[in-house]
Amino acid sequence: MARDIRQDYTINRDDMTGEQMEMPGATYYWAWHLGEARGDVLAAKDALEQTKARVALEIKNRMVAQGRKATVNDIDAMVATNEMVITAQAALVEAERNKGRMDAALKAVGNKTDMLINMGADTRAAINRRVS
Repeated sequence: MARDIRQDYTINRDDMTGEQMEMPGATYYWAWHLGEARGDVLAAKDALEQTKARVALEIKNRMVAQGRKATVNDIDAMVATNEMVITAQAALVEAERNKGRMDAALKAVGNKTDMLINMGADTRAAINRRVS
């Protein structure tokens, strides 16, 4: 079940108990997705490095077969403009972007938890002032 971050960081003042009861589930959900996103970033980095190595080897072998001298700078320039490498780089950027979104969502839920704690303390203090 997908959650909506807007619902997880919006406070319903009419149901403070429900809000507090919901926080562990929201925290777990976004923390789990952040962990998944971190794993996706690592996988995308590995895929990019493997793609670069594979493309570099193919370019080097092609240049040698053509009788051309394969310099490191030439190979690096060709690798940087290779379509497979560019696709792998785009996948890494998207994975990092998603990780950033999950990190922001988890921080928003943490901030909401802090606000609920502060609001509860303020409410208790107001009740104590009225009782005294």
